[in-house]
Amino acid sequence: MSTSIFFRQGHSQALCLALLITTTALPAAELPRVAELQYVGPFGVPASMHFSRKSNDYKVVVRLNAPFYPMRFESSGTINGDTL
Repeated sequence: MSTSIFFRQGHSQALCLALLITTTALPAAELPRVAELQYVGPFGVPASMHFSRKSNDYKVVVRLNAPFYPMRFESSGTINGDTL
């Protein structure tokens, strides 16, 4: 099962924080196995966030396609109860 969300976002950091807050409020069994977010940041910069989990392990990858300076951020770890 995969989830996709498309929207315009002013600050990618706020989106990352919102995803982490949302996912920490759910037990691991209720988190999706895969979620993909596509959005447009300031100045029309496209970005994406990919969340995946396998059992109690998770990974979040954010890609910002800024002109001349593409960026990639990655975080991974373990889901323990309601905490990432």
